[in-house]
This record gives sequence, structure tokens and C-alpha cells, in this order.
Amino acid sequence: MDNIFIKEEIIKQLVTYSFKEEKTRLSSDALTLCTKLVHYFIMEAIDRSRFQSENEEVNVIDIEQFEKILPQLLLDF
Repeated sequence: MDNIFIKEEIIKQLVTYSFKEEKTRLSSDALTLCTKLVHYFIMEAIDRSRFQSENEEVNVIDIEQFEKILPQLLLDF
């Protein structure tokens, strides 16, 4: 599942959207780090949702499994 590709440009837009001053910049190293962090967050969410569905003996991962793992996932990150 490591083949998920997240475009750095999307992360850049999301991060810079919250900047209050136009002079604030995001370095390329910081952008790369943010992109990797989002990637790992998504991979962890998928993995935990899969474990949750296995524990419930459900063959499909849907929003219900994701909602159950989300509070702890947010606390862990």
C-alpha cells in the first residue's frame, strides 16, 4: 500500500492557506516533511481501519470502521 502518491502542491496549498501574512514562506524541506507526514497518517488510518474491520469480521472497510479508529488516531498523531 505504499504506492499512495500525494502531490506536494496540494499539501502546499493546504498549509499555506492558514498563513496570515503573505510574507510567510514554506521551505522545500518543510513541504517534503509535511507531505510525508500526511502520507504516513493516511497509511496508518487505512491500516487501523483494516484491523477494525477484521475484528468486526466485516469484509469491507467503510466509514464506520474509520469513525471508530479516528479518535485514537488523532490522539496518537
